[in-house]
Amino acid sequence: MGSGSIWADVKGQTPSPAKINVAAWRDTLGPDTLAGETGVQPSSTLESKTSFELPLGVEPADEYYLRFDKHGSHDDGWDLRGSGKFENDY
Repeated sequence: MGSGSIWADVKGQTPSPAKINVAAWRDTLGPDTLAGETGVQPSSTLESKTSFELPLGVEPADEYYLRFDKHGSHDDGWDLRGSGKFENDY
């Protein structure tokens, strides 16, 4: 299971920030593999954290990283920050 939060620290040109895709990737030799992903809509209130949960299946012990990508093809001007963690329930 992965979890974390995302927040805006600079307002952009649009009324609210674009939706964010959060993906967990397994850092492997060769092409990295996608372990799981989810979408989250950041708050338009500066510094207001929006939580997310990232459902993951049974993943092998390895190194993983989170990647945050904005939906859409244009820059909305919002500066966002995010953090997250992985937990192993064995």
